[in-house]
Parts: sequence; structure tokens; C-alpha cells
Amino acid sequence: MNKIVIILTLTLAILLSNCQASAQKEFKKSYSAKETFSISTVSGNCSIKKSDDNQINVQLKYTYPEDCFKYKIDESSDKLEIKEDFDGRCTGESTWIISVPENTKVEFNSASGDFIIGGISKDVSGNTASGNLKLDEITGEINLNSASGDVILSKIKGTIKLNTASGNVLLESPAANSKITTASGDVIVKNSSEEITISVASGNVKIESSKSKINVNSASGDINLSAIVGSLDLNTASGNIQASDIEITDISSINAASGDVMVKLAKSPEYDMTLSTASGNIGLDYSGNEIKGFFEFTARVDKGKIVSPIKFDKQEVVEIDGKKYDKKSFTKGSSSPKITLKTSSGTVELKK
Repeated sequence: MNKIVIILTLTLAILLSNCQASAQKEFKKSYSAKETFSISTVSGNCSIKKSDDNQINVQLKYTYPEDCFKYKIDESSDKLEIKEDFDGRCTGESTWIISVPENTKVEFNSASGDFIIGGISKDVSGNTASGNLKLDEITGEINLNSASGDVILSKIKGTIKLNTASGNVLLESPAANSKITTASGDVIVKNSSEEITISVASGNVKIESSKSKINVNSASGDINLSAIVGSLDLNTASGNIQASDIEITDISSINAASGDVMVKLAKSPEYDMTLSTASGNIGLDYSGNEIKGFFEFTARVDKGKIVSPIKFDKQEVVEIDGKKYDKKSFTKGSSSPKITLKTSSGTVELKK
């Protein structure tokens, strides 16, 4: 009988403990406007948006037990700072819902929590380990670092500086000078109107429907561009480069080491352009647009191949780094722009 009582007592204690841990608790408070709002979370998710009353409104919902989960709020004349803190391990979750005046600078740090921020007309900076980030309709300087979390940025005006390890990046309709660096994450950019600089190790890059200067450096990832009006500086080691519906607005260079380079033009270029690869193929398609300018083709003798619909004015064999190359050229219409197409062991082809 005593054993049964003990078992029932232990069972009841466990059930009461679970109920206490899972019961949702809430904190709400409003603060006067500050120059800066800062929040540091461990696993808590956070939403930050523009307030309607020119105050900083803080709402916290959590299910962690009171004995292991704490939060600290420090207020000064120009800053409101929130920090999550844990005493040991405990089970539960926390969600922060924040609204701030639109001219409040936002700073955040997160281990695994997700952050959604929108409608802010001031700088936003933050760091996250595995949490995802989504920023929308923000004007200011954006400075973000993420380890494995995905990042979505849309309708950003100002500047963007983003570093991520393995997280993917989606950048939509930025009117911002953007600099994105990632190790193995993919990068997608849509409808950009300002300069884009992207550096990736093994991730792929896709840019579409943009009017901007585009700079991309990739180790083994592919680069894919479509519907672009701007200048291009594209480089990849073992990845392929494909660009379609392209209008060149300044001097451009597209280079691959062992990958292919394929470019399809929407308009005849007025500026110099270089397409090169070591062992890959080169393809330049004018898509029915006028072929004009000075064209120079280079391919290694007995290893590469040159194909052109226009008869060459000059053909010669030159020596480069101790190896022999066929060099062929023609001028059509005018001596500019200069279009340079070169490969070592691949095929170079110009299409009408």
C-alpha cells in the first residue's frame, strides 16, 4: 500500500511539474522612445515592428519555469536593453513581440531564435547562430552576421552588409548598395537597383531582373543571371556562368577557370567586354542584334577551337607562357567596343 502511495505521489508531482513548465506566462510594459533598442535572446523568437504610439512596447510570452528562465530589462535615457538568461537547463519557449518608433536603431543577438523586423527607418545590426532572419521595408544601414540561419531581406533602402556561413540568402527589391559574403549558402537577388557585391565559396548565385552594377566572386558555385541591365564583373573557379537577356552599360568582365561561360545579349554592347575560361567553353550570342566592334578570339593550338559567323581579318599563332595559341580577329562597323573571347582547351563560339 505504501508503495502505491509513493508511486501516485511521484506521478502527481511529475504531472504538476509539467503543467507548470508548459503553462504560458506573459509580461507587458511600455517605455518612452529611445535612440537605441537592444535585445539578446538564447532560443526565443522575436518580432520587431514600427509602433503607432511613439513608444517602445514590450510583450513577452513564455512557458519556461520561473526558476530557470529570467529576463533583464535595463533602461537609460537613450537606450532600452533586454537580455534573456537561463539558470541551468529547462524546457519551454519564449516569444518577444516588440514595437518601436520608426527612427529607433535596433540591435540584436540570438543563438537559435528567429527574428522578424519590419517598418524601421533606422539602422539595424545583429548576430545569430542558427536562427533565421527576415527584414522588410527598412531604411538605413543593415549589418548582419549569421552562421547557419537563412536570411530574407526585402525592400531595403540604404546599405546592406551581410555575412553568413551556411545559410541561404534571398534579397528582394533592394534599393541599397549590397555586400554579401557566404561560405556554402546560396544567394538569390531579385529586382535590385543598386550595386551588388557577392562573394561565395561553394554556394550558387542567382540574380534576375536587376538594373545595377554586379560583382560576383565564387569558388565552386555556379553564377546565373537573367534580365540584367548594368555592368558585370563575374568570376568563378570551377563553377559555370550563364547570363541571358543581358544589356551591358559599362566595361564588363566574365571569367571562369574550368567552368563554361555562356552569355546571351538583349542589346549590342557599346562597352568593352571580356569572356574567358581556362578549360571550359565560351559562348556569346547576339540574339539577332547587330554585331559590331573589334572582336578578338584566343584558343590553345590543337586543344581549343574558335567558331565565328564572321570572316576573320587577321589570324596568327602566339606564344603565351610557353604555350602556343591561335589568335584570330575581325573588325565590323567600328573599332569599338572591344570584345575579347578566350579559352585554353575549350571552344569559343560567337553566334548571330
